[in-house]
Amino acid sequence: MISKFKLDTLPFDDNKMTYDFDSHRYVLDMDNFNLKNGVVLSTELGSESSALEFLDSISEQMYNFVYDSANFLFRKNNIKIKEYKMAKDHDIRDDIFLALNNYAKASLRTDIDLVGDEQKINVETGARIDIRNGDDIPIKVIRALNKIDMLYSGNYKYEIDDYRVGY
Repeated sequence: MISKFKLDTLPFDDNKMTYDFDSHRYVLDMDNFNLKNGVVLSTELGSESSALEFLDSISEQMYNFVYDSANFLFRKNNIKIKEYKMAKDHDIRDDIFLALNNYAKASLRTDIDLVGDEQKINVETGARIDIRNGDDIPIKVIRALNKIDMLYSGNYKYEIDDYRVGY
């Protein structure tokens, strides 16, 4: 018998992130991002709407990266559990913020398609070795998501009954 997993908390907005109830994901707060990172996104990206679109895109990309790590054979249940935990588990909320912030910061500093691109030099041959990860996700984002088991690719041994109830 598969056990049930339940959290009685709900997602919430604060000065760091807001929860998009339509997309079922957290999005960074622009004012907090500006303050924390010493930038003005609307200036960097040309307008306030472009800045908001950028933060929404970062959220969508990171959540999709998390969902892509779900076990293929049990994908539907595993994605539900990942979404549920990211929405309702307040113990991992700071790490979600950290992952989103690091992803946005890295994306802003580089071409979005190059986020995470890195090379190292083989000291014996002098050859460049490509060490980027497959999805071009910054290593700080991967570490934050691994810390909270959001990149777990095994089979969850439990289900949830209240999927998308109240969130």
